[in-house]
Amino acid sequence: LAWVLINRRMLVVDGTVSVVGVITVALGLLVWIFLFPFLVKLSTKRNARRIYKRPENSIYLGPTEVIMEEDKISMKRTGLEDIFDWSRVIKTDETDTHLFIYLSAVSAFVVPKLRIPTQELAEARTILATKVTPHPAA
Repeated sequence: LAWVLINRRMLVVDGTVSVVGVITVALGLLVWIFLFPFLVKLSTKRNARRIYKRPENSIYLGPTEVIMEEDKISMKRTGLEDIFDWSRVIKTDETDTHLFIYLSAVSAFVVPKLRIPTQELAEARTILATKVTPHPAA
């Protein structure tokens, strides 16, 4: 819209509306509408790859062992172990393929259900249901 307003000279020639100008503006808007989502997706993928490749982020990526105990939940990775009280978990969620254990609105442990035996998955659901009380902001 701003581009149209700035370039209104292209739309009006000698006091009449230019058909070529209107077609040009319409095509420009259509290209933008269809190109913008693609550009956002491309940018997001590029940023994710860049973050993934940084050596300092390697401790957060890769195989993780999740251990749910009576008083805490532990996440063990190569060279790192995180231990959290259940009170730190603000909510949990489940899809067909993953369990999500949220520590904040933007931080969650993603557990692939494919890696959990059926019996342990049932136990994990029970533990999560009894230990996690949803926070109001969650």
